[in-house]
Amino acid sequence: MTPTPIIENLPPELQQRAETHVSHAEPPITNWPPNLRRRDACRYLQTVYGIVVQPSTLAKWHCLRSDGPAAYHAGRTPLYPRAELDAWAIRRLGPLRRSTSELQSA
Repeated sequence: MTPTPIIENLPPELQQRAETHVSHAEPPITNWPPNLRRRDACRYLQTVYGIVVQPSTLAKWHCLRSDGPAAYHAGRTPLYPRAELDAWAIRRLGPLRRSTSELQSA
């Protein structure tokens, strides 16, 4: 399997987890712009990873400095880089498990 540009841009500790998720998923859509506004970032997360997040939730996470994805600011407009959305989604999905009784790795 050839590495995707998404995986190559991730930190080494997330690359293996990303390869696992990407190998089992459909090919990512590549016609997304490099930086996405909040509503488009939500659509991207749902389309590529199946993670449903509302734009208002992203806004709240960004204001509270929580575990949400980081964003640039163009004036008052937050722009979420695709690489950051990918890394955040992979961290959020966690490792594959065979059952709910398996312990989560720390």
